[in-house]
Amino acid sequence: MDRHMLGGLMRQQKYTTANIANVVENAMMLEVRRVRDVMTPLEKVFMISDRTEINANLKQQLNANRHTRIPVYKGDDRNCVIGVLNVKDLLLIDDSLDLHVGAVMQLWNRSTLFRFVSSEAPVVQLMLELKRGFPLAIVVDYQCDKQCYHVTGIVTLEDNLEEVSCFEHGYVVSPHSNVWNFGFSSKR
Repeated sequence: MDRHMLGGLMRQQKYTTANIANVVENAMMLEVRRVRDVMTPLEKVFMISDRTEINANLKQQLNANRHTRIPVYKGDDRNCVIGVLNVKDLLLIDDSLDLHVGAVMQLWNRSTLFRFVSSEAPVVQLMLELKRGFPLAIVVDYQCDKQCYHVTGIVTLEDNLEEVSCFEHGYVVSPHSNVWNFGFSSKR
């Protein structure tokens, strides 16, 4: 083994140790982290209306967004989430059938595959809920003046795992140093 190989192994060990330390630190912080800290804000969420026609244009949008699950809202109100569809539920439908997303929601009974969660809820509580088989949660805030809930974002189990593991989009993200590419692929 030459000096360059030894140096490379030492650098790799240093990065691995730093990553493990970040994972442990992030796991310990879960007790104090809130859902609002890990959610994707509503303005960044790709959603579709139950009135959206299933056609080639929609399928192109779905392919371009590369998300597995798509929240569906009623009519024109993005604050009224009625379910979550898997992209495969829509991509396999023949464009010539003249169907709307709402019909597919009813067909596959997809209105039960998500949960609502307060933005103030602890991340640990959310992880336990998502672990039970719910692919994502709709994040809401209570508005005292209007005495109602308002949708503020979504959160997935993957979002929570990224918080703990520091893995994001195929990279290990360290809050104390540079970003390291470990060659992992990402769904986002």
